[in-house]
Amino acid sequence: MAAIAGASERPRASTARRASMFSYTSGNPLRQQSGLGFATGGVSPTLKFGRGATPASTSTKTSRMALRSDELEVVRGPVLLMMTAHYAWYGLLLIIGHLVGWYYIYYWTLPLYAYFSYGALEMGRLAEHKWTSSIVPMYLSFIPYFVFQMVARDAHTIFGVLWFSSLIAINLQVGSQKFNVHLIIAAFLFNGITALTTGLMILYTGPDSWLLFLRDDSVLFSDPILKDGKLVCSDFTSLEGKFCVEHRITTISWPKEGTFVAGTVLLSIAFKQLQVFIKEYALNLIDRQTHVSQLSRQNADLKKQLKAIKKDVDLDLDSPITKVIKVIRSIQEKVDDIDLAESLDYVVSILSSNQLFMPNLDANKNAMDNDVNKWLTAMITNQTDTNSPLDVLSSNFNLNETNKQDLTISKLVGVSSDRVTDVLNNMDTWEFNVFDLAEATEGRPLFHIGYAAFERYGFKSMYQLEDSVVRSFLVKIEALYRNNPYHNSTHAADVMHAVHFFLVALGLNEVLSPEDSFCLIVAAIIHDLDHPGVNNAFLINTESQLAIRYNDLAVLENHHCARAFETLMTDPTCNIFAKFPPDKFKVLRSSILSMVLATDMAGHFEYIAKFKNKVSGSGLDFQDAKDRQLVMDIAIKCGDISNATKPLEICKKWTANIMEEFFLQGDEEKRRNQPISMFMDRTNTVIPKCQIGFIDYIVTPLYEVWDTYMNEDRKFNALENLSSNREYWKRQLELDLQAVQIDKPKDS
Repeated sequence: MAAIAGASERPRASTARRASMFSYTSGNPLRQQSGLGFATGGVSPTLKFGRGATPASTSTKTSRMALRSDELEVVRGPVLLMMTAHYAWYGLLLIIGHLVGWYYIYYWTLPLYAYFSYGALEMGRLAEHKWTSSIVPMYLSFIPYFVFQMVARDAHTIFGVLWFSSLIAINLQVGSQKFNVHLIIAAFLFNGITALTTGLMILYTGPDSWLLFLRDDSVLFSDPILKDGKLVCSDFTSLEGKFCVEHRITTISWPKEGTFVAGTVLLSIAFKQLQVFIKEYALNLIDRQTHVSQLSRQNADLKKQLKAIKKDVDLDLDSPITKVIKVIRSIQEKVDDIDLAESLDYVVSILSSNQLFMPNLDANKNAMDNDVNKWLTAMITNQTDTNSPLDVLSSNFNLNETNKQDLTISKLVGVSSDRVTDVLNNMDTWEFNVFDLAEATEGRPLFHIGYAAFERYGFKSMYQLEDSVVRSFLVKIEALYRNNPYHNSTHAADVMHAVHFFLVALGLNEVLSPEDSFCLIVAAIIHDLDHPGVNNAFLINTESQLAIRYNDLAVLENHHCARAFETLMTDPTCNIFAKFPPDKFKVLRSSILSMVLATDMAGHFEYIAKFKNKVSGSGLDFQDAKDRQLVMDIAIKCGDISNATKPLEICKKWTANIMEEFFLQGDEEKRRNQPISMFMDRTNTVIPKCQIGFIDYIVTPLYEVWDTYMNEDRKFNALENLSSNREYWKRQLELDLQAVQIDKPKDS
């Protein structure tokens, strides 16, 4: 039912495509029930589609009913008007033939032709008034044709064929159901009249014939010849006065006459076949119209049923994107412009795509560096080339806990609080240097910045959290971060600082609830927990236990969430959610999971597109939990890749760390005899190229839309830092290329 109902929502097809929707066979009841000349159905079929009736049976019955001869509206052309033009044209041809010397006539003979032509037209008009599909005008036309033949004489064969062709072509438009019979009669009459006029020309066109009034018989004059003292003329002329006069006698060529008869026979056959074709074509049109009308009525009936169902249950079953597609389809049905319809069809295909929010990287191949393209593709799809064999026996690489940090509360006692406080005083600025905090805290930045945030937002008093529980939570979480070059507790502290800056400096906390802010801070703290130092693609390609557990979907992000809540739920001493009611905890946990899962780079462009569409469309409604969640998801994503937007010295340190982690994964891939992932081969990777691609295609698109929405006061200088950092990496790339050119051996 849905399939049929959806048919009307499809775009208008081209004529060729619509014609191919139906096929016709010789046994079609439409042809068996009709005896048309050139006609179309004037009565639309009535469809009764309900219980006990099938579309097929209804279609056959309706087709037969719709095509009964007495219910057809005959299509008739302007026969009398075209016959008038026909007579006028051939009268003009008589004059032209005389002027060019083909034959010679008195001009007063033309009114005779005009008189008979007018009479035939008027009698035909009377006949048409009484009988709509009258064929009488065709038969009446043979009266002026007789005069035409006598006047044309030497040109009567060629003009006769032209007259017959024009006459039959015009009268095909009469719409008579028995035109084939009339065509045969017309051919016999035509040839009979031609034979009659030819006989009269043979018998009565001598110099003394009474038919000489139809021609000018003294048009050629010549001087006589002096012979034996007398003026004489040639054998074909006679002496009249001082001049020799030639009498023009019409000559009959029997081969021409035979060709004329054969030509009319062939024309009759050709017109008969044309009439058959027109009939078949008309039937096909009616057949197609009947089927389309049936489908349209079925669709209308099913739509009413669906509408009734929706009305009964009072539900809106369509998603917003479905409604948009329906609006476009309705526009398509109302436009006649094929190009516009095809353009709207293309729009619908984009909206219906399963990659609606994904960029087409293949379309940018010419404008994008090939290495950057491969890297982005691998990051989005979590896939790399896997042509080489994998060493799956060691697939649990770096997943043990031997490289976890040894961090306990007792080890925090000796930290200089004054130095830490000085660093944390810059916490509300974008220039905050997390590396200074890591140094001041002896490698424990997450605990200190996390504790400062809990104090700053009043989470302990707001949610009745004991100080020991907060401290234990931060200590245990930081201890679960591994000593990776990049994905470590310092990175977690940096991301937490970024979301804190968004909340405080950019005013995000003014539109979010305290619970939302709490979730955002906690999500940033745990977002890369227990990261193994390799990406999702590596885990999937090596068939690791994590990839198998999470079905290759957001493997690391799911692991971070699971490990964090497993730790909290199994240890009451660090469970900061212990005093929340179960229903409230469920909401908070769902929000945190959404944010952590949003950091999966496979969905990067989807989040950008959703946020951009929301901001540029109806806007964000912070009374709507989904809109608030989307903002928080974007906030943590901005924090996760914020290193490229920091001041240059901080950016360079993060670049060194991430590239080292890339190279370690590349080393492992090389050890396994796997293809080394893009930008992870320490022997040939051009770091500036990697950073420029990262800035251009990952960071800039996200921060541009975030800056548009959040940076109303223009206090956020992330984009300025991003631009200056890109210029730095561009200069470094140029220097690297120059160095490569210098190192190349010169051709001998």
